[in-house]
Amino acid sequence: MFNKIVQYIINKGKCFFAGLLRKKILTKKQLSGVYKIKQLLSYFLPKEQRQINLINHHVNYLQNRLLAPKISVIENKKNGKRVSLFIMEVNFQYFSGGYIGMFQFAKFLRNQGYRLRLITTDYCETDLNKWRLEIKKYKGLENFFEDIEIENIYYRDGVVNFESDEILIATSIITAQIVNHIREQLKTKKFIFLIQEYESLFFPSGSLSALSDESYTFPHFAVFSTEILRQYFKSNSIGVFSSLSGDDNSVSFKNSIVALTPDKNLHQRKTKKLLFYFRPEEHAARNMYETGLIALKQAIEEGYFEKHDWEFYGIGSLLPVNSKIKITQEKSLIIIPKVNLKEYTELMPEFDLGLSLMLSPHPSLVPIEMCSVGMVTVTNTYANKNERALKSISENFICASPTIDSIKNSLKTAVMKVEDIDERIENSRVNWPDDWGQVFNDDFFKKTQNFL
Repeated sequence: MFNKIVQYIINKGKCFFAGLLRKKILTKKQLSGVYKIKQLLSYFLPKEQRQINLINHHVNYLQNRLLAPKISVIENKKNGKRVSLFIMEVNFQYFSGGYIGMFQFAKFLRNQGYRLRLITTDYCETDLNKWRLEIKKYKGLENFFEDIEIENIYYRDGVVNFESDEILIATSIITAQIVNHIREQLKTKKFIFLIQEYESLFFPSGSLSALSDESYTFPHFAVFSTEILRQYFKSNSIGVFSSLSGDDNSVSFKNSIVALTPDKNLHQRKTKKLLFYFRPEEHAARNMYETGLIALKQAIEEGYFEKHDWEFYGIGSLLPVNSKIKITQEKSLIIIPKVNLKEYTELMPEFDLGLSLMLSPHPSLVPIEMCSVGMVTVTNTYANKNERALKSISENFICASPTIDSIKNSLKTAVMKVEDIDERIENSRVNWPDDWGQVFNDDFFKKTQNFL
Protein backbone atom coordinates (compact mmCIF):
# COMPACT_ATOMS: atom_id res chain seq x y z
CA MET A 1 0.00 0.00 0.00
CA PHE A 2 2.83 2.37 0.94
CA ASN A 3 4.58 1.73 -2.39
CA LYS A 4 1.36 2.51 -4.30
CA ILE A 5 1.05 5.81 -2.42
CA VAL A 6 4.65 6.76 -3.25
CA GLN A 7 4.16 5.85 -6.93
CA TYR A 8 0.93 7.88 -7.00
CA ILE A 9 2.69 10.92 -5.53
CA ILE A 10 5.51 10.61 -8.06
CA ASN A 11 3.13 10.33 -11.03
CA LYS A 12 0.77 13.10 -9.91
CA GLY A 13 3.65 15.33 -8.86
CA LYS A 14 5.18 14.96 -12.28
CA CYS A 15 1.95 16.09 -13.96
CA PHE A 16 1.44 18.95 -11.52
CA PHE A 17 4.94 20.43 -11.85
CA ALA A 18 4.97 19.85 -15.61
CA GLY A 19 1.86 22.04 -15.69
CA LEU A 20 3.64 24.79 -13.72
CA LEU A 21 6.55 24.56 -16.13
CA ARG A 22 4.23 24.79 -19.08
CA LYS A 23 2.46 27.86 -17.71
CA LYS A 24 5.87 29.45 -17.04
CA ILE A 25 5.11 29.74 -13.33
CA LEU A 26 8.37 27.89 -12.68
CA THR A 27 11.52 27.49 -14.78
CA LYS A 28 13.27 24.20 -15.37
CA LYS A 29 16.18 25.35 -13.22
CA GLN A 30 13.83 26.09 -10.32
CA LEU A 31 12.45 22.59 -10.55
CA SER A 32 15.78 20.97 -9.76
CA GLY A 33 14.88 20.80 -6.06
CA VAL A 34 11.56 19.13 -6.89
CA TYR A 35 13.36 16.51 -9.00
CA LYS A 36 15.66 15.75 -6.06
CA ILE A 37 12.65 15.15 -3.80
CA LYS A 38 11.13 12.91 -6.44
CA GLN A 39 14.40 10.97 -6.65
CA LEU A 40 14.49 10.54 -2.88
CA LEU A 41 10.88 9.29 -2.87
CA SER A 42 11.71 6.75 -5.54
CA TYR A 43 14.18 5.06 -3.19
CA PHE A 44 11.22 3.89 -1.13
CA LEU A 45 10.01 1.88 -4.11
CA PRO A 46 11.19 -1.67 -4.83
CA LYS A 47 14.18 -1.89 -7.18
CA GLU A 48 12.05 -3.48 -9.89
CA GLN A 49 9.57 -0.58 -9.82
CA ARG A 50 12.39 1.95 -10.07
CA GLN A 51 13.68 0.12 -13.13
CA ILE A 52 10.21 0.10 -14.71
CA ASN A 53 9.83 3.84 -14.02
CA LEU A 54 13.21 4.48 -15.65
CA ILE A 55 12.33 2.40 -18.73
CA ASN A 56 9.02 4.24 -19.11
CA HIS A 57 10.78 7.58 -18.75
CA HIS A 58 13.35 6.79 -21.45
CA VAL A 59 10.76 5.47 -23.91
CA ASN A 60 8.33 8.36 -23.34
CA TYR A 61 11.11 10.93 -23.56
CA LEU A 62 12.36 9.65 -26.91
CA GLN A 63 8.85 9.18 -28.30
CA ASN A 64 7.92 12.75 -27.39
CA ARG A 65 11.11 14.15 -28.94
CA LEU A 66 10.33 12.46 -32.26
CA LEU A 67 6.69 13.50 -32.35
CA ALA A 68 5.77 16.02 -35.05
CA PRO A 69 3.26 18.76 -34.14
CA LYS A 70 -0.20 19.06 -35.63
CA ILE A 71 0.01 21.42 -38.56
CA SER A 72 -2.25 23.66 -40.57
CA VAL A 73 -1.35 24.45 -44.17
CA ILE A 74 -1.96 28.06 -45.16
CA GLU A 75 -1.33 30.01 -48.33
CA ASN A 76 1.63 32.34 -48.52
CA LYS A 77 0.21 35.86 -48.83
CA LYS A 78 3.47 37.66 -48.10
CA ASN A 79 6.50 38.55 -50.14
CA GLY A 80 9.08 35.79 -50.37
CA LYS A 81 9.08 32.26 -49.09
CA ARG A 82 9.44 31.47 -45.41
CA VAL A 83 12.25 29.28 -44.13
CA SER A 84 11.70 27.30 -40.92
CA LEU A 85 14.94 26.25 -39.23
CA PHE A 86 14.38 23.41 -36.75
CA ILE A 87 16.85 23.16 -33.88
CA MET A 88 16.53 21.30 -30.60
CA GLU A 89 17.09 24.31 -28.33
CA VAL A 90 18.85 27.63 -27.96
CA ASN A 91 21.35 27.23 -25.15
CA PHE A 92 24.30 29.59 -24.91
CA GLN A 93 26.08 27.27 -22.49
CA TYR A 94 26.75 25.02 -25.48
CA PHE A 95 26.93 27.74 -28.14
CA SER A 96 29.93 26.92 -30.32
CA GLY A 97 30.81 25.89 -33.88
CA GLY A 98 27.67 23.86 -34.60
CA TYR A 99 25.25 26.56 -33.44
CA ILE A 100 27.20 29.26 -35.25
CA GLY A 101 27.05 27.24 -38.49
CA MET A 102 23.26 26.87 -38.21
CA PHE A 103 22.69 30.54 -37.42
CA GLN A 104 25.04 31.78 -40.14
CA PHE A 105 23.28 29.58 -42.71
CA ALA A 106 19.91 30.93 -41.59
CA LYS A 107 21.23 34.51 -41.68
CA PHE A 108 22.49 33.92 -45.23
CA LEU A 109 19.02 32.80 -46.36
CA ARG A 110 17.41 35.80 -44.71
CA ASN A 111 19.85 38.06 -46.55
CA GLN A 112 18.73 36.42 -49.79
CA GLY A 113 15.17 37.63 -49.12
CA TYR A 114 13.63 34.64 -47.33
CA ARG A 115 11.56 35.20 -44.20
CA LEU A 116 13.02 33.34 -41.23
CA ARG A 117 11.38 31.30 -38.48
CA LEU A 118 13.29 29.46 -35.75
CA ILE A 119 11.48 26.42 -34.33
CA THR A 120 12.86 24.77 -31.18
CA THR A 121 11.73 21.19 -30.62
CA ASP A 122 13.04 20.34 -27.12
CA TYR A 123 12.29 22.17 -23.89
CA CYS A 124 13.57 25.72 -24.33
CA GLU A 125 12.90 28.79 -22.22
CA THR A 126 12.45 31.50 -24.83
CA ASP A 127 13.91 34.77 -23.58
CA LEU A 128 14.45 37.05 -26.56
CA ASN A 129 15.93 39.89 -24.52
CA LYS A 130 18.52 37.57 -22.99
CA TRP A 131 19.25 35.93 -26.34
CA ARG A 132 19.78 39.32 -27.99
CA LEU A 133 22.33 40.23 -25.32
CA GLU A 134 24.15 36.88 -25.57
CA ILE A 135 24.31 36.82 -29.38
CA LYS A 136 26.08 40.20 -29.44
CA LYS A 137 29.22 38.35 -28.29
CA TYR A 138 29.37 36.57 -31.65
CA LYS A 139 30.69 38.63 -34.53
CA GLY A 140 28.39 38.65 -37.53
CA LEU A 141 25.37 37.39 -35.60
CA GLU A 142 24.72 40.45 -33.45
CA ASN A 143 21.31 41.11 -35.04
CA PHE A 144 20.28 37.50 -35.60
CA PHE A 145 17.25 37.71 -33.29
CA GLU A 146 15.85 40.76 -35.07
CA ASP A 147 13.23 40.29 -37.79
CA ILE A 148 12.68 36.61 -36.94
CA GLU A 149 9.76 34.46 -35.82
CA ILE A 150 10.37 32.18 -32.81
CA GLU A 151 8.26 29.15 -32.03
CA ASN A 152 8.70 26.35 -29.48
CA ILE A 153 6.84 23.09 -30.11
CA TYR A 154 8.06 21.15 -27.07
CA TYR A 155 4.57 20.36 -25.74
CA ARG A 156 3.22 19.38 -29.18
CA ASP A 157 -0.25 20.50 -28.11
CA GLY A 158 -1.08 23.39 -30.42
CA VAL A 159 -1.46 23.62 -34.18
CA VAL A 160 1.52 25.10 -36.04
CA ASN A 161 0.90 26.98 -39.28
CA PHE A 162 3.03 26.18 -42.30
CA GLU A 163 2.82 27.90 -45.63
CA SER A 164 2.26 25.63 -48.61
CA ASP A 165 5.62 26.60 -50.13
CA GLU A 166 7.54 26.68 -46.83
CA ILE A 167 11.19 25.61 -46.88
CA LEU A 168 12.01 23.22 -44.03
CA ILE A 169 15.53 22.85 -42.64
CA ALA A 170 16.59 20.05 -40.28
CA THR A 171 19.82 20.44 -38.32
CA SER A 172 20.14 17.07 -36.57
CA ILE A 173 18.87 13.51 -36.83
CA ILE A 174 16.13 14.26 -34.27
CA THR A 175 14.85 17.34 -36.09
CA ALA A 176 15.08 15.44 -39.40
CA GLN A 177 12.56 12.92 -38.04
CA ILE A 178 10.15 15.74 -37.18
CA VAL A 179 10.72 17.69 -40.37
CA ASN A 180 10.15 14.65 -42.55
CA HIS A 181 6.68 14.10 -41.03
CA ILE A 182 5.82 17.74 -41.71
CA ARG A 183 7.22 17.46 -45.25
CA GLU A 184 4.87 14.54 -45.94
CA GLN A 185 1.87 16.57 -44.77
CA LEU A 186 2.92 19.59 -46.85
CA LYS A 187 3.39 17.24 -49.83
CA THR A 188 6.78 18.77 -50.63
CA LYS A 189 9.41 16.62 -52.27
CA LYS A 190 12.39 17.36 -50.03
CA PHE A 191 13.66 19.29 -47.04
CA ILE A 192 17.10 20.80 -46.49
CA PHE A 193 19.31 18.79 -44.15
CA LEU A 194 22.18 20.81 -42.66
CA ILE A 195 24.65 18.02 -41.88
CA GLN A 196 27.55 19.06 -39.68
CA GLU A 197 28.61 15.57 -38.63
CA TYR A 198 27.86 11.90 -39.26
CA GLU A 199 25.66 11.56 -36.19
CA SER A 200 25.35 7.77 -36.32
CA LEU A 201 28.85 7.74 -34.79
CA PHE A 202 27.57 9.60 -31.71
CA PHE A 203 25.64 6.64 -30.34
CA PRO A 204 26.34 3.03 -29.35
CA SER A 205 24.61 0.44 -31.50
CA GLY A 206 20.93 0.74 -30.58
CA SER A 207 17.78 2.78 -31.04
CA LEU A 208 19.45 6.17 -31.54
CA SER A 209 22.01 4.91 -34.02
CA ALA A 210 19.19 3.21 -35.99
CA LEU A 211 17.14 6.43 -35.94
CA SER A 212 20.19 8.32 -37.11
CA ASP A 213 20.73 5.95 -40.03
CA GLU A 214 17.06 6.27 -40.95
CA SER A 215 17.18 10.09 -40.90
CA TYR A 216 19.70 10.12 -43.75
CA THR A 217 17.31 8.07 -45.93
CA PHE A 218 14.57 10.74 -45.94
CA PRO A 219 14.17 12.82 -49.13
CA HIS A 220 16.42 15.83 -48.65
CA PHE A 221 18.93 18.23 -50.14
CA ALA A 222 22.15 17.90 -48.12
CA VAL A 223 24.21 20.90 -47.03
CA PHE A 224 27.43 19.46 -45.62
CA SER A 225 29.82 21.13 -43.23
CA THR A 226 33.13 20.59 -45.09
CA GLU A 227 33.88 18.72 -48.30
CA ILE A 228 35.72 16.08 -46.25
CA LEU A 229 32.44 15.12 -44.55
CA ARG A 230 30.58 15.20 -47.87
CA GLN A 231 33.15 12.85 -49.43
CA TYR A 232 32.78 10.47 -46.47
CA PHE A 233 29.05 10.20 -47.16
CA LYS A 234 29.79 9.74 -50.86
CA SER A 235 32.42 7.03 -50.42
CA ASN A 236 30.11 5.12 -48.08
CA SER A 237 26.91 5.64 -50.15
CA ILE A 238 25.11 7.31 -47.23
CA GLY A 239 22.06 9.55 -47.53
CA VAL A 240 21.80 11.42 -50.82
CA PHE A 241 24.70 9.31 -52.09
CA SER A 242 22.67 6.10 -51.88
CA SER A 243 21.69 7.00 -55.46
CA LEU A 244 23.59 8.41 -58.45
CA SER A 245 22.01 11.85 -57.94
CA GLY A 246 23.98 12.60 -54.77
CA ASP A 247 26.19 15.26 -56.35
CA ASP A 248 23.13 17.11 -57.68
CA ASN A 249 21.43 16.95 -54.28
CA SER A 250 24.27 18.17 -52.09
CA VAL A 251 26.67 21.02 -51.51
CA SER A 252 29.40 21.67 -48.95
CA PHE A 253 30.78 24.68 -47.12
CA LYS A 254 33.65 25.37 -44.73
CA ASN A 255 32.56 26.68 -41.35
CA SER A 256 34.51 29.85 -40.71
CA ILE A 257 37.04 29.60 -37.92
CA VAL A 258 37.70 32.40 -35.44
CA ALA A 259 40.20 34.88 -36.87
CA LEU A 260 43.37 34.44 -34.81
CA THR A 261 46.99 35.56 -35.11
CA PRO A 262 50.15 34.15 -33.49
CA ASP A 263 51.68 35.89 -30.49
CA LYS A 264 54.32 38.44 -31.54
CA ASN A 265 56.49 37.38 -28.60
CA LEU A 266 56.70 33.68 -29.46
CA HIS A 267 60.50 33.81 -29.68
CA GLN A 268 60.86 35.15 -26.13
CA ARG A 269 58.87 32.44 -24.36
CA LYS A 270 60.63 30.33 -21.76
CA THR A 271 57.71 28.36 -20.38
CA LYS A 272 55.90 26.25 -22.99
CA LYS A 273 52.18 25.51 -22.83
CA LEU A 274 50.12 22.62 -24.19
CA LEU A 275 46.39 23.04 -24.80
CA PHE A 276 44.24 19.89 -24.83
CA TYR A 277 40.71 20.07 -26.25
CA PHE A 278 39.38 18.19 -23.24
CA ARG A 279 35.68 17.24 -23.26
CA PRO A 280 34.88 14.51 -20.72
CA GLU A 281 31.12 14.95 -21.00
CA GLU A 282 29.14 11.99 -22.33
CA HIS A 283 27.80 13.89 -25.34
CA ALA A 284 31.38 14.54 -26.50
CA ALA A 285 32.67 10.95 -26.36
CA ARG A 286 33.95 11.28 -29.95
CA ASN A 287 36.63 13.67 -28.64
CA MET A 288 38.30 10.69 -26.93
CA TYR A 289 39.46 12.47 -23.78
CA GLU A 290 40.56 9.19 -22.17
CA THR A 291 42.81 8.26 -25.11
CA GLY A 292 44.31 11.73 -25.21
CA LEU A 293 44.95 11.88 -21.47
CA ILE A 294 46.59 8.43 -21.34
CA ALA A 295 48.80 9.29 -24.33
CA LEU A 296 49.78 12.59 -22.70
CA LYS A 297 50.53 10.84 -19.39
CA GLN A 298 52.80 8.32 -21.09
CA ALA A 299 54.53 11.03 -23.12
CA ILE A 300 55.31 12.97 -19.92
CA GLU A 301 56.51 9.84 -18.10
CA GLU A 302 58.79 8.92 -21.01
CA GLY A 303 60.47 12.33 -20.82
CA TYR A 304 59.22 13.95 -24.02
CA PHE A 305 58.55 17.25 -22.23
CA GLU A 306 61.74 17.47 -20.17
CA LYS A 307 63.68 19.96 -22.31
CA HIS A 308 61.52 22.93 -21.29
CA ASP A 309 59.28 23.91 -18.42
CA TRP A 310 55.86 22.78 -19.68
CA GLU A 311 52.39 23.61 -18.40
CA PHE A 312 49.30 21.65 -19.44
CA TYR A 313 45.82 23.10 -19.91
CA GLY A 314 42.42 21.75 -20.94
CA ILE A 315 39.67 23.67 -22.70
CA GLY A 316 36.13 22.78 -23.77
CA SER A 317 34.76 21.02 -20.69
CA LEU A 318 31.92 22.05 -18.40
CA LEU A 319 33.93 21.35 -15.25
CA PRO A 320 33.86 24.04 -12.52
CA VAL A 321 36.42 26.83 -12.27
CA ASN A 322 39.82 25.89 -10.79
CA SER A 323 39.42 22.21 -11.61
CA LYS A 324 42.59 20.19 -12.08
CA ILE A 325 43.03 16.69 -13.49
CA LYS A 326 46.08 14.84 -12.25
CA ILE A 327 48.16 13.51 -15.15
CA THR A 328 51.27 12.29 -13.30
CA GLN A 329 52.60 12.76 -9.78
CA GLU A 330 54.16 16.09 -10.78
CA LYS A 331 51.91 17.37 -13.58
CA SER A 332 48.22 18.27 -13.73
CA LEU A 333 45.87 19.40 -16.46
CA ILE A 334 44.57 22.84 -15.49
CA ILE A 335 40.98 23.23 -16.69
CA ILE A 336 40.14 26.54 -18.34
CA PRO A 337 36.47 27.39 -17.72
CA LYS A 338 34.12 28.29 -20.55
CA VAL A 339 35.21 31.53 -22.18
CA ASN A 340 33.43 33.94 -24.50
CA LEU A 341 34.63 34.68 -28.02
CA LYS A 342 36.73 37.70 -27.04
CA GLU A 343 38.43 35.76 -24.23
CA TYR A 344 39.01 32.82 -26.58
CA THR A 345 40.70 35.10 -29.11
CA GLU A 346 43.02 36.47 -26.42
CA LEU A 347 43.69 33.06 -24.87
CA MET A 348 44.65 30.93 -27.88
CA PRO A 349 47.94 32.70 -28.81
CA GLU A 350 49.37 31.80 -25.38
CA PHE A 351 49.91 28.14 -26.33
CA ASP A 352 52.62 26.30 -28.23
CA LEU A 353 51.28 22.79 -28.73
CA GLY A 354 47.71 21.67 -29.34
CA LEU A 355 46.10 18.28 -28.79
CA SER A 356 42.63 17.91 -30.28
CA LEU A 357 41.04 14.57 -31.15
CA MET A 358 37.77 13.61 -32.79
CA LEU A 359 36.78 10.12 -33.94
CA SER A 360 34.69 11.19 -36.90
CA PRO A 361 35.16 12.28 -40.51
CA HIS A 362 34.72 15.97 -39.70
CA PRO A 363 38.07 17.81 -39.38
CA SER A 364 36.77 19.83 -36.39
CA LEU A 365 37.32 23.58 -36.09
CA VAL A 366 39.31 23.76 -32.85
CA PRO A 367 42.43 22.00 -34.20
CA ILE A 368 42.37 24.25 -37.29
CA GLU A 369 42.19 27.29 -35.00
CA MET A 370 45.11 25.88 -33.02
CA CYS A 371 47.14 25.64 -36.23
CA SER A 372 46.10 29.16 -37.25
CA VAL A 373 47.56 30.65 -34.10
CA GLY A 374 50.89 28.91 -34.56
CA MET A 375 50.43 25.82 -32.40
CA VAL A 376 51.93 22.57 -33.58
CA THR A 377 48.76 20.51 -33.36
CA VAL A 378 48.32 16.78 -32.83
CA THR A 379 45.05 15.45 -34.19
CA ASN A 380 43.81 12.07 -35.35
CA THR A 381 42.92 10.71 -38.75
CA TYR A 382 39.65 8.94 -39.54
CA ALA A 383 38.65 7.33 -42.85
CA ASN A 384 39.11 9.97 -45.59
CA LYS A 385 40.12 12.56 -42.97
CA ASN A 386 43.65 11.42 -43.62
CA GLU A 387 47.06 13.04 -43.35
CA ARG A 388 46.88 14.38 -46.88
CA ALA A 389 43.53 16.08 -46.23
CA LEU A 390 44.68 17.60 -42.94
CA LYS A 391 48.09 18.72 -44.19
CA SER A 392 46.35 20.49 -47.08
CA ILE A 393 44.79 22.73 -44.41
CA SER A 394 47.99 23.38 -42.46
CA GLU A 395 51.49 21.97 -42.13
CA ASN A 396 51.20 22.67 -38.40
CA PHE A 397 49.21 19.42 -38.15
CA ILE A 398 50.88 16.31 -36.78
CA CYS A 399 48.56 13.45 -37.74
CA ALA A 400 48.11 10.35 -35.60
CA SER A 401 46.07 7.22 -35.81
CA PRO A 402 43.36 7.23 -33.10
CA THR A 403 45.46 5.02 -30.79
CA ILE A 404 47.34 5.75 -27.58
CA ASP A 405 50.75 4.81 -29.01
CA SER A 406 50.33 6.81 -32.20
CA ILE A 407 49.15 9.91 -30.33
CA LYS A 408 51.98 9.55 -27.83
CA ASN A 409 54.58 9.33 -30.62
CA SER A 410 52.98 12.27 -32.41
CA LEU A 411 53.32 14.31 -29.21
CA LYS A 412 57.04 13.51 -29.26
CA THR A 413 57.30 14.81 -32.83
CA ALA A 414 55.22 17.88 -31.97
CA VAL A 415 57.43 18.79 -28.99
CA MET A 416 60.46 18.84 -31.30
CA LYS A 417 58.67 20.94 -33.94
CA VAL A 418 57.63 23.49 -31.31
CA GLU A 419 61.26 24.72 -31.38
CA ASP A 420 60.95 26.03 -34.95
CA ILE A 421 59.08 29.27 -34.31
CA ASP A 422 59.45 30.62 -37.84
CA GLU A 423 57.97 27.46 -39.34
CA ARG A 424 55.05 27.57 -36.89
CA ILE A 425 54.27 31.14 -37.91
CA GLU A 426 54.60 30.32 -41.61
CA ASN A 427 52.22 27.34 -41.24
CA SER A 428 49.69 29.45 -39.30
CA ARG A 429 48.41 30.73 -42.67
CA VAL A 430 45.82 27.99 -42.86
CA ASN A 431 43.88 27.06 -45.96
CA TRP A 432 40.55 27.81 -44.33
CA PRO A 433 38.20 30.83 -44.20
CA ASP A 434 38.06 33.02 -41.09
CA ASP A 435 35.20 35.20 -42.32
CA TRP A 436 31.64 33.96 -42.91
CA GLY A 437 31.38 36.38 -45.83
CA GLN A 438 33.82 34.09 -47.64
CA VAL A 439 31.63 31.06 -46.92
CA PHE A 440 27.99 31.84 -47.67
CA ASN A 441 28.47 34.02 -50.73
CA ASP A 442 26.99 34.40 -54.23
CA ASP A 443 28.78 31.27 -55.43
CA PHE A 444 27.24 29.20 -52.64
CA PHE A 445 23.80 30.67 -53.39
CA LYS A 446 24.08 29.62 -57.05
CA LYS A 447 24.71 26.03 -55.96
CA THR A 448 21.60 25.96 -53.77
CA GLN A 449 19.31 28.23 -55.81
CA ASN A 450 17.68 25.47 -57.87
CA PHE A 451 16.51 23.71 -54.74
CA LEU A 452 15.49 26.84 -52.84
